Amino acid sequence: MSGTREVVRIAWTPGGDRLLGTCHCGAERTGEDPAEMWDWLFAHPSGHRTKEER
Repeated sequence: MSGTREVVRIAWTPGGDRLLGTCHCGAERTGEDPAEMWDWLFAHPSGHRTKEER
C-alpha cells in the first residue's frame, strides 16, 4: 500500500433525513437518496467543485 488514501464520506445530518456527502477533493453535497450520493462521490470529478472554487 502506498500510504495515501482518498477518503469519501456520507453522514446523516442531525434532525432529518438529509445526507451530507464529502469527497476527498473537499466538495460537499446534500441529498436524501444514499445511492444517488454514492454515485455522485464515485463520479469524481464530474459535478464536483472544491471549497476554493465556490
